[in-house]
Amino acid sequence: MLLKILRLRSRRAARWVSASVCLLFMLLLVGWFTPAILGSRFCWPQVLAYLTADFDGRVSSRSVSLGWFSPVVVQEVSVEDRQGQKLAQVEAVRTESSLLALLLSSQELGVIHMDKPALTVVLRDDGSNLEDALASLLAKPSSSGTASGSIEVTDGSVNVVDVEQTHIARLTAIGAKIQLPSAAEAQGVVTLDGCRITIGSQSGDCTARVQWQSGESSPSWSVSTRINGMGLSFIQALSRRLGQDVQVDGVLTADLDCRWNGSQDGLTVDVRQANTQPLQLSAPAWLGKDQLRLQLLRVAGSCTVGDGRWQFKRAEVACDAGRFMLDGQFAWRPETGTSMWRQLLRSAASADLQVDGRVDLARLAQTLPNTLHIREGATIEAGTVQIHLRGRQEAPQRGWLADIETSELAAVRDGRRFSWNDPFRVSLEAAQSEQGWDVQKLDCHTSFLQLTGQGTPRTGSIELTCDLDRLVAELHQLFDLGALQAAGAMSTQLRWQRG
Repeated sequence: MLLKILRLRSRRAARWVSASVCLLFMLLLVGWFTPAILGSRFCWPQVLAYLTADFDGRVSSRSVSLGWFSPVVVQEVSVEDRQGQKLAQVEAVRTESSLLALLLSSQELGVIHMDKPALTVVLRDDGSNLEDALASLLAKPSSSGTASGSIEVTDGSVNVVDVEQTHIARLTAIGAKIQLPSAAEAQGVVTLDGCRITIGSQSGDCTARVQWQSGESSPSWSVSTRINGMGLSFIQALSRRLGQDVQVDGVLTADLDCRWNGSQDGLTVDVRQANTQPLQLSAPAWLGKDQLRLQLLRVAGSCTVGDGRWQFKRAEVACDAGRFMLDGQFAWRPETGTSMWRQLLRSAASADLQVDGRVDLARLAQTLPNTLHIREGATIEAGTVQIHLRGRQEAPQRGWLADIETSELAAVRDGRRFSWNDPFRVSLEAAQSEQGWDVQKLDCHTSFLQLTGQGTPRTGSIELTCDLDRLVAELHQLFDLGALQAAGAMSTQLRWQRG
């Protein structure tokens, strides 16, 4: 009897063991084929919709390859915005990490490859389809922590059009690497190894490197780029975003760095070289009917802007119409309700700045005749202006030096040639200390004006001689004075002394 009971229990135990083994085998079998099931054409669309539920649009793909110990490969990815318009497509997205590794360490994405991604950006006056798509993602809080890894882009392209599908710009042959910031270092890097830029009929190339540091204490970013032969006609589409009508045509070659540190120095732009040739600018709000036309515009040097202060280091701007060099710093904080001239004088009073410049009056008048109010039928053939300005703190006082001088001016009006042989000269030397202002020298000389002076608030003198008839006559030969009328002459001497 006892033996029968033991045999019966043994058979039951064996059946339970067999059932457990079969169940475990079935679970392992189902688990092994789960990636294949999820990647099937019946399940994958629902899985992809779940993964991209936060995106205000639609993401689809032709197929996917999933396996526990193999990389994830998604073929022919298509992204549409909420209007159903195609935003992007990618030939293939591949991971280097296996599916199991991604599930076990969801914050470590490893390297993700994107083959032939193509992005279409539609610009409007108030935004773009790309901004709309990003806004929908950024507006929703992330439910996971910061993921680290990198994205490598091969043979990418970006096509920029307006709402009427008119071509604005196209970037092709894009090779880039995006290093996503990790929670440890909170720093991201985008390296653009190269791309081809086509704007209008002009084609050029570009390389760039972008770094950013997140965090509430000291956020910062930097951009280094080299551009060769890029057209500038796209600026018109961008200017409309600011409510301006600006048309620019030309070819840009540049090598520059930009850095921004929100907690320290502000924005710094270092331009090793930037050349535009030729340049054509039309901006009715600034230049009226004039069009700025230059054979060459060259910019170099460094500029830092932060906390209302502008600092220049060996900055240079040169073009057909002249050349300016700036070195030093000044404060500029625009104030509503205060005239621009008063703000400029206030900034000049505290500036540690040196400005040297030369202006070709003939070339400038040819380029901007309406802005300079040149009379119809009049042309300036020769003439230059030399400018030297300096403001510097030299203990125990702040000093200013200004020298402005024109060369002999030659012009023609309605076939009649004339010249101003007596150049315009202005010279000023002044200082300010605890005792107040001290003008060591003030000398202004033209054919119709003589002004000299020197002194302090306690003692000084000014002498002025002005021939208004000659002033109006000479200016009227070249410039449209409108309703301005003046006649007569004046001569005065002023001396003061306080006890």
